[in-house]
Amino acid sequence: MPDKAGQYDERMISKFGEYYFKTIKRIVELAQPKSTDTVLDIGTGTGAVSFAIAPRVKKVVAIDIDQGMLEEAKRKAESANIENVEFRPGSFLKPNIDEKVDVIVSNIALHHLTDEDKAKAIKKMAELLNENGKILLADVMIFSETAQKEIDDVLDAIREYFGRKKSKAIKELRVVFKKKYPAKYEDLERMFKEAGLEIVKVEKMFSIFGIISARKASAQ
Repeated sequence: MPDKAGQYDERMISKFGEYYFKTIKRIVELAQPKSTDTVLDIGTGTGAVSFAIAPRVKKVVAIDIDQGMLEEAKRKAESANIENVEFRPGSFLKPNIDEKVDVIVSNIALHHLTDEDKAKAIKKMAELLNENGKILLADVMIFSETAQKEIDDVLDAIREYFGRKKSKAIKELRVVFKKKYPAKYEDLERMFKEAGLEIVKVEKMFSIFGIISARKASAQ
């Protein structure tokens, strides 16, 4: 198992602090899961969101492109006696699932895709949803034209709060906004609409991170 998988949760906590746990809790709350639901968790990492929602649903299919992450997630599931989460390789564009699902969740993963592939991924998610299905997407996103200054202000505040020992994590976060592909919220809104999805709620967890709750536009 690659070392990065074993340290994944620690790295996420060092980057996002209390927001890491608050986001997971809020994803589950917004999903309003039912005991009959099948959930797809895209970019599951070591399974944090899957484990949070699993007790409330019938089944979770958790996918990731990193085999090391999946092995660590399986280990954690076995240790916690969680039996209704199935881990398998897969991605946004190749989710490796034949059945339709009731809920799709994804946390801190979509920004790895270019905008072109984000649009394809959102359309793929729409295709996988049952008629009344929901999507809960949490990620870094840009909410305004002054976002870069806001990004720098927030990252500086996080570094000051955690101290110098966290400066490496702050540098990694800055890389996300310079070398990865965080999208403007307006672009994500357009992508969801073009995929036949209606955004019913968007929540800012902080100025550069939010959760989008969406459903098929035809759902009542």
